[in-house]
This record gives sequence, C-alpha cells and structure tokens, in this order.
Amino acid sequence: YGALSIMDKPNYKENMGPFLSGTKVIEFNSIESLKANINDNTAAVVLEFIQGEGGIAEPSQEFVQCLKELKEKFGFLLVADEIQAGAGRTGKFFGFENFDIKPDIVTMAKGIGGGLPLGAILAQDFLKDVWSKGNHGTTYGGNAVACATGLAVLNELENGLLENVDSVGSYLKKKLVEVQSKFPELVLEVRGRGLMLGLKLSFDAQKLVDELLVMRIIANAASGTVLRIIPPLVLSKSDAEHFIAKLSLALMNISQ
Repeated sequence: YGALSIMDKPNYKENMGPFLSGTKVIEFNSIESLKANINDNTAAVVLEFIQGEGGIAEPSQEFVQCLKELKEKFGFLLVADEIQAGAGRTGKFFGFENFDIKPDIVTMAKGIGGGLPLGAILAQDFLKDVWSKGNHGTTYGGNAVACATGLAVLNELENGLLENVDSVGSYLKKKLVEVQSKFPELVLEVRGRGLMLGLKLSFDAQKLVDELLVMRIIANAASGTVLRIIPPLVLSKSDAEHFIAKLSLALMNISQ
C-alpha cells in the first residue's frame, strides 16, 4: 500500500486501498507543479529519473535543477527509484547518475538479482540510525542463493558489462533512429539511454508487441504508445541487428 500510494497507474490501484494520507503524485517534468506542491511540510520526494512504466521518459535538466534548489531550501529527502534503471541498465550503475544530482535514499531490485528476487535500500550515512537492528525485516530477505547471484551480477558490472551496455546501447539507439527515419509516420521519437530504450509510436504499442512476438522477439508496451526495449545487458551488436531487422519487418506489416 505504501508503494501504490505514491504512484498513479489506475489499473494497479483499482480495488486496492486504503492508501496512505499525506501523499500526492505530481505531473512529471513540470517545474510549475514541483514548485506548487513542495514546502516546509514535504518529508520526501520520490522520483524515478528514467521512467520505466512511464514510457522511458526522463526529466529535463531544468526540472532536476529546480528539484535541487527546492531540496536545499526545504530540506526534504530525495528518494531515487532505481528498480528498473539501476544495476547498469542505462550504461551507468544508477539511472540518476545521468543527471547532476545525489539522492538520499535509493531503492533497487530486479536487475541486481540477475533474474532472482533480490532488492536493496541504500541510504546516506546520516540516515544509518533511523532503523536499528530488528526494527524492520522481510521473510525472504538475504536469501543466500539470490545474494550469491547478486554478487555475481556486481562482479560482471565491474568487469566490462557496463561498457557493453554503453557501446551496444549506443549502437542500438543509432539503428532505432534509422528505423524512425524509414517509418516517420509510425515512429515519432526514440527515447532512452544504454539498454533502456523506447519508441514513441503514433498508435497503440501493443499492436507492435504482438507483431514482434510472432517473430519471437519480446518487447512490451509502456504508457500506451511506447514500445519499451529492455534487452539483457549481455546483448551483442549482432543481437541488436537481428532485433532491428525484425522490428523493421513488423513496422512494415503494420504500415500496409
């Protein structure tokens, strides 16, 4: 209920609740909304810097700068949601590292476990005594197999995997821009960083997802009209070329 209280996708909140009081969701990337809703009573601002479910959207530098200035003025905690963008997905270990800002708390999961269930909460040193031992726990927290996998993931990220995400991600994005130039009426925008990419489409993205699935390519729809492309971080350039060929064919089929 805590997580659902600070997000706004209706299909996840329907028939759920009650939700926490004193929370609100403001318009992403709106400086006006940011200024209007933050004051001395603000405890924390939670931000997914590169939006996963939100369609691979990211904040403008002006939005981030405004957030920094408000944080300095009002002293609230900044929480970075790195569930999807963390663990190397964008070519940097954390998604927020693509922006000039430093959060107080970072939440992580998904990628850090290499496919096994693993999550983590990171915090700045001044917050280390907020919870003492035994205050909070989780039934499967610290699972030995998942933690061993997590260590293997961290080792790979520190030994060349981040460089692969950066190089192959740049190559794939370049190819996606070429696809956009071939289908300008269907592909409106290429978004994202590293291997967290998206295509803003002029139609329901589920239609393209279905076309690709027939070709044994897995992608998914986010925010209605965005094709979300989040392949394994070990993706090679030849894998990327295979995907681009299938994507081009799928778009051709839709255009006819």
